[in-house]
Amino acid sequence: MAYTLARENGARVIVLHVIEGAECPVDDEERKFVRKRLGRIQSSYPAVCLERRVREGNPPEEILRLAADDGCDFIVLGTHGQGGPGRGVLGRVAEHVLRNARCPVLVVKGPADAAPRP
Repeated sequence: MAYTLARENGARVIVLHVIEGAECPVDDEERKFVRKRLGRIQSSYPAVCLERRVREGNPPEEILRLAADDGCDFIVLGTHGQGGPGRGVLGRVAEHVLRNARCPVLVVKGPADAAPRP
């Protein structure tokens, strides 16, 4: 959906993947699960100006930091809905971003088979 909106409006898309947990450094092999995957996304949408970014840290904080630093007008955020009791369909990342973003946020529920492993 983000790519369709970007293509129709001549906007750029920044795909951000945040690797959680600054205490355990990310190895080069993992940097290669993320760049390769993001590269496939870019090749699927050649008409969209796509920037790929990988950061380490706390996912909601990194999403909000990127949005502020780059002057994003809109955030599209996927969620697995693993928020637990009392959280409804949103997970902790989506909830935090929704509550603190300074621009509109569209949260898209991913398919059940895309849920992260425990």
